[in-house]
Amino acid sequence: MRSTSPQAVLAISLALATLGDWLLRATPWGINAALWGSTLALATAAMTARDHRSHRPPDRLAIGNLLLGTACLTVFALRDAEALLVWCALAFLAALALQCAATLGFQLATLRLSEAAITGIELGLRLLWQPILLVLRDLPHNLNARKANRPRRWPAIVGGLFLAVPIVLIFGALLRSADPLFARLTDRFLVWDLSTVASHVVVIAALTWLASGYLYGLLQRERVLPLPAAVAPVHLGVVQVAIPLGALALLLTSFAGLQARYLFGGREIVLETAGLTLAEYARRGFFELVAVSALVLVVLWLAHSVLDRSIEAPKLRSVGTLSAVLLLLVGTVMASAIVRLRLYMENFGLTEARVHAIAFMVWLAAATGWFAATVLRKHPERFLSGCVTSAFVVLLGLALANPQDLVARTNLGRATHGKELDAAYLGSLDADAVPAIAAYWHALDSDDKCSLWKRLLQKWTAPEADWRRWNLARNRAVRAVAALQPPACPSSGAPR
Repeated sequence: MRSTSPQAVLAISLALATLGDWLLRATPWGINAALWGSTLALATAAMTARDHRSHRPPDRLAIGNLLLGTACLTVFALRDAEALLVWCALAFLAALALQCAATLGFQLATLRLSEAAITGIELGLRLLWQPILLVLRDLPHNLNARKANRPRRWPAIVGGLFLAVPIVLIFGALLRSADPLFARLTDRFLVWDLSTVASHVVVIAALTWLASGYLYGLLQRERVLPLPAAVAPVHLGVVQVAIPLGALALLLTSFAGLQARYLFGGREIVLETAGLTLAEYARRGFFELVAVSALVLVVLWLAHSVLDRSIEAPKLRSVGTLSAVLLLLVGTVMASAIVRLRLYMENFGLTEARVHAIAFMVWLAAATGWFAATVLRKHPERFLSGCVTSAFVVLLGLALANPQDLVARTNLGRATHGKELDAAYLGSLDADAVPAIAAYWHALDSDDKCSLWKRLLQKWTAPEADWRRWNLARNRAVRAVAALQPPACPSSGAPR
C-alpha cells in the first residue's frame, strides 16, 4: 500500500474545510460539531494508519486517547452547558495534538513534560508552515514525478471548460426566457452576495490551511525546526530536594492540625471562632484548598523530576518518605475542602462551578494514587500519560453526570424543604436544567415561576428549525416547556 500523496491530503483537507464551513455556521452548535469533529478524527486515524515509513506499530495509547477525545466531542450533541462544552472541545484538541508526538519519535506511554512541550511547539509550527511546504515543494515534486508515466490532461480539461462556458451561458439564457419557473430555480445560482461568498472563501481557506498542516504533518518525520530531543536535564541532590519538601510538609501538618478542630469538633467550634460565622466558613477556602492540593502534587512531580537518581538508594528513601507524607496531607486538605463544600450546600445550595471543582478533585485523587503507583515506585515516565488518560475519563464522567441538571435538582429539592431558592441563578443556566425545573414546577411559588420563565424557559417555547443545531438537551427543554402552563406574570415587571 502506498503512502498518502500530497494531492490526497490536499483534497481531504479541502473536503473537511468545506464540510466544516457548512456545518459549523449553524449555531448554537449541536450535532454539527460532533459530526465534523468525528470526521476530523476519522481523517486523523486514516492518516496515522497510512504512514508506513517508520515501520513502527501504532501507538495504542494515542489511538485510545483519540477515541476518548472524540467521545468528549460528542457531548456537543448531548449537553448544552457552555462551560462543559468548552472543556470537551479542549479535550478533543488535546487528543489531536497527542497524535503529533508519535511522528517526533516519542512514545505516549512514557511521554515526559519536556517532550510534551516540544510536541506542542512543533505542532504549532506545522500548522503554520506545513501547508506552504505541501503546496510549493511536495505537491509540484509529486506531479513532476508522474508526468513521465502519464499523459498531460490539464490542457484538454481547460480547453473543454473554455468551450463549455459560453454554451451553457447562451442556452441557459434562452431557457430562462422561455420558462419563468426555470428562471426562478436558477436565480439562486446567478444572484450572489459578494460579502457572503467572500466569507465562505475565507473560512474554507483557513480551515483548509489548518487541516492540511495538521494531517500532512502527521506523515512527516522531519521537524519544521531543529528542536532538541529533550531539555538539558537538571539534577539536584537529596538535601536540596528534601528541605523544601520538608518545609511544605510542616506547613501542611500545622494546617491539618488546625482543621482537625473543624473536622471533629462540630459546628460549635466553627461558630465560636472569632469573627467567623458558619456561612462565612462555608463560602471561604474551597477553591483555594483545591488549588493547594493540585499544587502540592505539581511540586512533588517536579521534585522527583530533578532528583538525581544516581544517588545511593538509602539516601533517596528520605525523599520518598517525605513524598508519602505529603500525599497523606493532601488527603487531609481535600477532606477539609469536602467539609466546606458540604456546609456550603446545606446553606446555599450547589453551583455549576463547584460541581466542576468536585470533578477536578476526583481527577486529582486519581492522579495522586497514580503518582504513588508510578513515581514513588521508580516509574516517573508513566505519570504524565496516566494523568492525561484519566482526565479524559473524568471529563466524560462529568458529562454523564449532567452538572446543570444536578445543580437544578439539588437546589430545587432544598427549596421544597423550606430553603431559599436562588431563582436568578437557576435562570442563568442552560437547557440542561430545564427538565429538572419542569419536574419541580408545581412546587414553586408564583414569583419564582415568573423569574424562571422570563430568564430561561421562555426561549424554549419554539423548537430549532435547522437539523444541524439539533441537541438532545435543547430538544428535551423544548418538550418540557411545552408541557408547562405559563405563569401569569406582570407584563411590565422586570425579572427578579
